[in-house]
Amino acid sequence: MGLYATIFWVAIGTWLASSAYCLVRNYRLARKSGLTVLASPFNHRNGLFMIFVTPLAPFLKRWLPRYLYEGMQFTVHGWEFADNTEFHERLGWSVMRASPGGVTLWTGELDLAVELMARTKDFGQGDLTGVFMGFFGENLVTSNGEAWVRHRRIVAPTLNERISNLVWTEALDQSRQMVEYALDQPGGITDNVIDGVCSIAFNVLGFMGYGLKKPWTVVPGQDSGMAYFDAVQTVTKGLVPAAIVPHWIMRLPFMPAASKKLGRAVKNVPPFTADMLERERVLLKGKTDSRGNLMSMLVQLSDQEKQLDGKQGEVRQYLSESEITGNLFMFTVGGYDTTSSVLSFAITVLACYPEWQDWIIEEIDQVLSGDGEEFDYASTFPRLTRCLAIMYETVRIYPPFAHISRQNPAAVTLTSGPRPVYIPAKTEIFINSYAIQTDPRNWGPDARVYRPARFFSSGRPPIGEKLIHPPKGTFMAWAAGPRVCPGQKMSQVEFVGVIATLFRKCRLEPVREPGETMKQARSRFEELLRDAQPVVTLTIKDPKKVVLKWTRR
Repeated sequence: MGLYATIFWVAIGTWLASSAYCLVRNYRLARKSGLTVLASPFNHRNGLFMIFVTPLAPFLKRWLPRYLYEGMQFTVHGWEFADNTEFHERLGWSVMRASPGGVTLWTGELDLAVELMARTKDFGQGDLTGVFMGFFGENLVTSNGEAWVRHRRIVAPTLNERISNLVWTEALDQSRQMVEYALDQPGGITDNVIDGVCSIAFNVLGFMGYGLKKPWTVVPGQDSGMAYFDAVQTVTKGLVPAAIVPHWIMRLPFMPAASKKLGRAVKNVPPFTADMLERERVLLKGKTDSRGNLMSMLVQLSDQEKQLDGKQGEVRQYLSESEITGNLFMFTVGGYDTTSSVLSFAITVLACYPEWQDWIIEEIDQVLSGDGEEFDYASTFPRLTRCLAIMYETVRIYPPFAHISRQNPAAVTLTSGPRPVYIPAKTEIFINSYAIQTDPRNWGPDARVYRPARFFSSGRPPIGEKLIHPPKGTFMAWAAGPRVCPGQKMSQVEFVGVIATLFRKCRLEPVREPGETMKQARSRFEELLRDAQPVVTLTIKDPKKVVLKWTRR
């Protein structure tokens, strides 16, 4: 055996021995929890594994023995939606997984979830969240402890009613343009409604976040006029490799064109952001107020804190340039991808169920009465509660993200469940919010039925009635506890503005295929919804199959 072959086999043997040792050690740690433990040889923290496991999952499910696939199943992005609650019902509502990469807890238990969300000092964001959402800079989502308090203190005030008013105004304007386009098509038939709502989300974000006003287009981001947006869109679509693979590797001459494009985007986001911030500071120079968009307010508030730095102790109070970059990236990804996902599912669902169209149209006709096109945000949005209930029910059953992640730096014991649960230090914790939100124990026997009226105390609420608050922990679409999503109100305002505008002018129904009844067409749409797959957020697998007929009311 040659020298190089010897080195190769020694390296392989060392790696296998190390992996086996780590697996046994982590299995012993996981056993201390008292929960069911799955042992898996697959290291979920390995970069190549993270890139390829999700696209290969359907094949691995067929090829691997069941016990091996069960140990790997947790690592497949969005497995919760496809699985429903079958896994938890079979193996337990809280399950530990031990692998060479560490210990993982998955829980769909309501009591444990509430405790995990409440104990922010014991359970912060995991380091994998930092890998995927913090590679341009630490931000509100990825930070913990005092750093999170600092981010929250500066970022939260930017998401105020002034921003909500901008979102409302632009959502109405963009939606009107989309409606007119749809009604102008032959027969009012379109196959690009998913692209259309993505374009709305993209343009609302551009206006609210960066002061960029653009007309609605069928293709989202078409001629955006903003290199930053184009780069962030590319990074979002390839988030896993973008976070794991160095951009210089993706740009090597022999790499595919898509890889090179992604590598250039990752490389360009920081300088593009720096250029935007510099231009914004020039515009703000000598002014006492921001220009009203998110970036402008974030820059102004951070720079004000920077001027005060040194007067408030040794701890830095302002955001660094990389932290501003990280927060802008976080808001751009979150504001665009999640909103477009929820709108896509809501419109498709409403096309399936005309009775819920009638339900919101009754409200819309009363609140948005008259011939005008402009409706005041402050007096209109709070009254469109049925439209908001449509959003709540959509994110309950079709959540953009199916879990909430946490990690504990030190060993902790959870005490709120039927028995104490010991959590080893540095355990990656995933709260299966999808399971909790569709569990009949929490939502009744019709938990998996689309029924937005469940968010009211009566089945047919009067116009403007306030929504009820579900029992604590049962509805976590925007997370819960102190780390609730800061963009919650903003997303609700945009959604309600879009839905109210679309259904003020139109009704929607599926376009029937030859020989198909309307009942069969709606069943086909329901199958499209069940077959949704996670990309970054939950996505309709083949959006071109969502062919709708728009009828002017």
